[in-house]
Amino acid sequence: MLGPLEVLVDGRPVEPGGARARAVLAGLALEADRVVPLATLVRLVWGDRPPATARKQVQNLVSGLRRRLVAAGAGGDVIATHPAGYRLQVPAGAVDLARFEDCVAAARAARQHGRWADAAAALDRGLALWRGDPLADLTCPGLDAAIARIADLRPAALEDWTTAELALGHHREILPALTAAVADHPYRERLRCHLMVALYRSGRQAEALACYREARTLLVEELGIEPGAELQQVERAILSNDSGLDPPAGPGPGPDALAPPAPRRRADVPPSTHPAAAHVDPDLRAAAIALLSRILGLGTEHAAALLDGLVAAHHAPVRPVPADRTTPPDLVAVVA
Repeated sequence: MLGPLEVLVDGRPVEPGGARARAVLAGLALEADRVVPLATLVRLVWGDRPPATARKQVQNLVSGLRRRLVAAGAGGDVIATHPAGYRLQVPAGAVDLARFEDCVAAARAARQHGRWADAAAALDRGLALWRGDPLADLTCPGLDAAIARIADLRPAALEDWTTAELALGHHREILPALTAAVADHPYRERLRCHLMVALYRSGRQAEALACYREARTLLVEELGIEPGAELQQVERAILSNDSGLDPPAGPGPGPDALAPPAPRRRADVPPSTHPAAAHVDPDLRAAAIALLSRILGLGTEHAAALLDGLVAAHHAPVRPVPADRTTPPDLVAVVA
């Protein structure tokens, strides 16, 4: 299911048949060990415009599937007939989608108890089951909603996995996979937040801020919306070198540890280092520091020092150019 439809019996591939037979088998596998009504299977294959013989055709398709699976070594009751429909009877974990969902559930339980290594390992196992886009070889309209639901499970699991890996301090190790995940899912803001944090922790602050600018451009131009609050908060935290973004110093933090830090208050802005800068309006100074940080990719302390240097230079006395110095005609003074 987590890729083109693939059927294995005792580890050997089995060809289930044509497109309609594959759609019926996918519909049964989506509800493994539950009865699927015949009418549901009809809708999966033909949508809202089934032919008059649709029910009979589905019955024939199920019979053909059963024969193929039994001939390959499956039990005779692998597809059981019920008054309301059919049920695919397979061992627990036989369907990769079910195994994946079990891994995700195990990871979330481990995360709730702060067991980040267990959570990451469970998600690793689950993500390794994916072979491509879910049911990529099927084009039945009746499966579109189910395929869209399954497809959304992978980026959500990737977000949980990167959360666990960042909590473990593995920011450098996951950068390649995280970069690829953002490229594959450019509108997933949580993934992009994690990429920004991983870049920042790896000493690549300018690239982390560039990642934000790329996201904002994409969202504004393609969707007409600004980035969400979480993405904006991570950007502000990076600009201010917020300690909340630092890697964990010890065992993994609790489940809320990677929430974006609160925006820095004006009191958090470093004090001025030059007497002239001390007279600048505090709100204006804080805004100018934030602007310099954003444009130049500097931390708050460095941006504050640069601003104070500019203010100091602006208030420095003008010293005439010595008469014996060769200068361009329009240069009449230099700043001391």
